[in-house]
Amino acid sequence: MKLVLEILKDHPDNQEDMARCSGFQVISFLLRRISPRHMTPQTVQLIPNLLHVVRNNETLYADVVKFLLFDFKLWILTDVEVQKKFVGQLIMEIERIRQGDIVDQTIDVNKSYRSRFRALIGLQRILDLLRIFYWCDGSETDIILGTEKICNPSTNEVLGERPGSEDTMNIRTSLLKLAKIVVNADIPTNVDIMVLEEVQALIYFLADCRDIAQLLDICRFVIELLLYGSVEQMSTVADFMFQVDAYEVFVNLLYVTPSIPVRLLALKCIGRLLMLSKQARQKYGADGPVGFSYITNILKQYTFTEETYSTLRDIFLGQISLTEQKSPMRDFDELDISQSNSMGPVMQNDSSLYQFEVQAVLDCIFKLLLTASVDVKLSVLSDWKLQLKSFHVQDVFLKQPGWQTWLFSLMANQRYSFTDFEDEEILQDPVQNESMEVVREIILDIITILLYHALVHSKQGWRIVEETIAHLYTFEESDLLFDAQTIIGKVWLRLLDSYIAAAQRKLITISFTDKNTPVLDNFLHLMTYIEEYMFYSQITNEQLYNKWLKKAVPLLAMMSPTAQTPLGTATQYDSNNDLSSLITRTQSYDSTVSDNLGTPRKGDVSGNSPPLTPLSTGPLIRRGTAMMSASFTSPTTTTPSRTKPYDAEIEIKARKDEEQHWVDLPIAQKLISLLHMWNLSSVANFTALSNITQQGSKRLRTGGSLRVCLRLIRYCLRESYTRNSLYNIFNISS
Repeated sequence: MKLVLEILKDHPDNQEDMARCSGFQVISFLLRRISPRHMTPQTVQLIPNLLHVVRNNETLYADVVKFLLFDFKLWILTDVEVQKKFVGQLIMEIERIRQGDIVDQTIDVNKSYRSRFRALIGLQRILDLLRIFYWCDGSETDIILGTEKICNPSTNEVLGERPGSEDTMNIRTSLLKLAKIVVNADIPTNVDIMVLEEVQALIYFLADCRDIAQLLDICRFVIELLLYGSVEQMSTVADFMFQVDAYEVFVNLLYVTPSIPVRLLALKCIGRLLMLSKQARQKYGADGPVGFSYITNILKQYTFTEETYSTLRDIFLGQISLTEQKSPMRDFDELDISQSNSMGPVMQNDSSLYQFEVQAVLDCIFKLLLTASVDVKLSVLSDWKLQLKSFHVQDVFLKQPGWQTWLFSLMANQRYSFTDFEDEEILQDPVQNESMEVVREIILDIITILLYHALVHSKQGWRIVEETIAHLYTFEESDLLFDAQTIIGKVWLRLLDSYIAAAQRKLITISFTDKNTPVLDNFLHLMTYIEEYMFYSQITNEQLYNKWLKKAVPLLAMMSPTAQTPLGTATQYDSNNDLSSLITRTQSYDSTVSDNLGTPRKGDVSGNSPPLTPLSTGPLIRRGTAMMSASFTSPTTTTPSRTKPYDAEIEIKARKDEEQHWVDLPIAQKLISLLHMWNLSSVANFTALSNITQQGSKRLRTGGSLRVCLRLIRYCLRESYTRNSLYNIFNISS
C-alpha cells in the first residue's frame, strides 16, 4: 500500500494509468485472496493519505472508495479491533472533509469532497452493509454473508471470522453514526437536507427486514430524523415519508413484529409523521375518530401496557421523544401545595406545551384500556386525571365525540373484568375489588373535571351535562350499569365541591350584567338538574332518556362497549341538539305506563306554588317497546285519567339508606351554601336575568332559585340528623 502511495503521489500520469487499468479493483480482488490477518491497524492508518493523494482524480477517488474502503468482503473477517479502527477512521475522515468544506466557503457544494463521498456511497450502501455483513440474528439467510470462518487448510487454524454479537452491535452503532454524518442528520440546523431516495432507502429497509435488532436501529434513525432538526428539515423528511407510504410500513411493523420496543418506536414514528405532515393527517383521518381504528384493532392483539399508553399519550400531547419523559403536568402537580379544590388547580397558560394534532389517538387509548388489567387501568386513569389539570387538554377532550361512552364503558367494564377467569376466588380478592373501586372513583373524578370545565368555560355548557346524563341512562337501560342514580349523585357532590372551592378562592365569580361569562347561565341549569335528581328522579330518567334516544337513534348501536365501532366513529351527531331537562316541561307521572306525560302538576311540594304551565309543545316519547312509534299528545289536550299526582315523599323515601338517612342531604346542603354565597338564594324571578341565562328564562321554573333554596332548606331541616351545619350556612343561631 505504501508502494502504491509513492507511485501515485504528485504523479498525474501514474494516476491516469491506474484509473485506466482499474488498478484498485485489481488490488481489491487480490486482497480477498490472502489471509485477513494481513489487514492490520497499520493498513487502516494509510486510508487518509490514500484519499488525500487521489482527491483530484475523480475516477481514482471513486475506485478507492468503492473497491477498497466499502468492499466489506475485505474487512468482515479481519480482527475485531481492525474493523473498529477502520470504521472509526472512516468517520474521522468524513468529519475532517466536512469541516474542511465548512471552513472553505469558496468550495462549490455540488463539487465538495463531502458531497462527492455522499454520492459515491450514499445511505443505501451503508444500510446494505449493515444488513448483509453486520446482521444480528441471522434470520435472513438468503442475503447475509460472513457466516463461514477462514481456516488454514493445513493446520485448521482460524485465520478470520466474523465478530461476536457484542462487537457486531458496537460496529453497527459506528456505521449508523457514519450514515447520519453522510446525510447530515447529525446537524439539526443544516439546510442540506435528505433527498427522497435516502428516505426511501430507510423506509424500504423497514418494510423488508426481519432482523429485530436492525429494525430497532433503523426505527431510532427514522424517529431521530423526525424529532431533531430544523422545522424545514423535519417537514421535508415527513413529506418524503408520506410520498413513499411510510405510514403503511409503520403500521405493518405493529402487525408483524413480536418486539415491544419495535412496536413502540413504530407508534412514535406514526405519531410524529402525522404531526409534521398535514397531508398524512388528512389521508389517514388523524383529525377524526376513525384515524386510529385500524391501529387500535392491531394493538388489541397484544397486552395493553403502561409503556404503550405513555407512547399514545405523548402522541396526543405532541410530546414524542426517544426516551420516556416526564409529563409537564407532573412538574405542575409537584408544585401544587393547596388541595382546597378536590379537583386540583388548572394550568391554563399551557398552550405552548402541547400540540394536539393527532386527536384520534384518544379513541385508541380508551378502547385498548377496556382490555387492560385493573392495575394498568388504575395507573393510566391516574395519569390521565393528572393530564386533565391542563385547561387545553380538558377543552380538546370535551370536543371528542363519544367521550362519555369511553368513560362509562370503563365503569361498566369493571363489572366483567374477572368473569372470564376460571378461578372464582379472584372475584373475592379484596385487593382487586378495592382497586376496581378506586378505578371507578377516578373515572368519576375525570367526568367531574370535564363537566366543571364545560360549566365554567363553555357557553351552553349545560348541554354537555345533559348529554352525559343521557349517555349514563343509556348504559343503565342496556343493563351495563345498574347504579346510574348513585353515579349522578357522586358527580353532583364533586361538582358542588369544585364550585365552592373555586368561589372561596375567588377563582370564579358570577355577574348579573356580564353577558360574556357563561358561569351564571350554566350554574342555574345545573341547579335545576340537581333538583330533578333529588325530587324527580324516575320521571327524569324516563323522559330525558327517551328524548335523547329519539335524537340519537343512529348512534344506539355504538353505545355498547362491545360494539365494533365507538360512538361517533361512523356517525357524527349535532352537539347542539336540545336535550333540555324535560322535568320543566312535564307535569305528571304514571308509575306503570303513561300515555301522556304532559299533564299539569297540582302544586309544588310546599303546597302553595302555582300550577306549572307547560313551556314546550315538543313531542315526548314514552318508554317501552313502542318507544319509537308512540303517538304524541300535546300537553294542552292531555287526558289525566291514568295519571296520579306527583308525590315528592316517594322520591325522598327512595333516596334513603339502611339507617333511613337521606343520602342526598350533603348535596342539598352544599347547593344551599353555594346559592347563599352567590346571593342567589333570594332570586324569585329569572326574567330580569334573561340576558344572562339566555334560554334559562324559558326553562327555569316559576319561583327562581329562591323556590329551590326554600325547598332544599325544608327537607334539610326535616332530614338532617345534625342541624348545626345547615344553620352555619346562613350564620343563624339555633
